[in-house]
Amino acid sequence: MATASTPGPIAGAPVAPDEQLRRAVQANQLDERGWPTSAPFSTTGLSADVASLCTLADSQARFPGCSIAIVQCRSFVDEGRQPIHDPLPNNHAHAVVPERISQKQARRIRNKIIELVGPAQSTQP
Repeated sequence: MATASTPGPIAGAPVAPDEQLRRAVQANQLDERGWPTSAPFSTTGLSADVASLCTLADSQARFPGCSIAIVQCRSFVDEGRQPIHDPLPNNHAHAVVPERISQKQARRIRNKIIELVGPAQSTQP
């Protein structure tokens, strides 16, 4: 993770293929088995967190009530869709896939999900 002594990612630089990306998945984007459909991946300007730059808890906090799909960056690269670093003031781990991801490509990416983490549990009574 970036600290005061180590700079964060350079905006516009490609995310390394061996990085893991975390993508928020809304409840209505899960199929009857509780697994993501292709919907969270079929978009233009897909947004994700680079896993090595933040904790899972950080990603979950940004997307309360959402599951988090973890996918290897290579899955996007193999589809000709290179994620790039797009750090935001409140999220230096942010990355984006600027090109449109077709439904067909999204299905193939969805099939390569490494792990699906459910929504964070509330600590409030």
